[in-house]
Amino acid sequence: MPQALFQSQVFDAASGPELEYSIPLTAGGTYRVDLMFAEIWSGAFGVGRRKFDVLADGVLKLNDLDVFAEAGANTALVKSFDIVSDGLLNLKFLHIVQNPMIAGIQVTRIAGTGGGIGTTSTRLSSPDLFDDADIDSLFGDSDADL
Repeated sequence: MPQALFQSQVFDAASGPELEYSIPLTAGGTYRVDLMFAEIWSGAFGVGRRKFDVLADGVLKLNDLDVFAEAGANTALVKSFDIVSDGLLNLKFLHIVQNPMIAGIQVTRIAGTGGGIGTTSTRLSSPDLFDDADIDSLFGDSDADL
């Protein structure tokens, strides 16, 4: 993965709604989800200074994630899990201590009917990154190019 991906992040302000992404996928397909993090904000350079949970389709996948505790400052950390898609991957980042953040999301189709096997990833710029037009540009009109 390109190191530049880990040099920025999207974070969720405490006063706003929880950080969420909804990514359309082919229903019934099995996908590996890689979530990319790096603690680049000096205010969170210390164990316990930023902790958050990550839900995928309502299921807790990362509990009390502390990127600094696992990787240190300015160091890439990738957390992965597999899902079977119902047609939409919903990721939600929940406040525990400080604001949740993420540098990138990569989704790789690893099994399922229809389409090929492949990967797409992108640097995130905002929670509304994955609107219909962006999905078409990332995946084509469907995920058959994956």
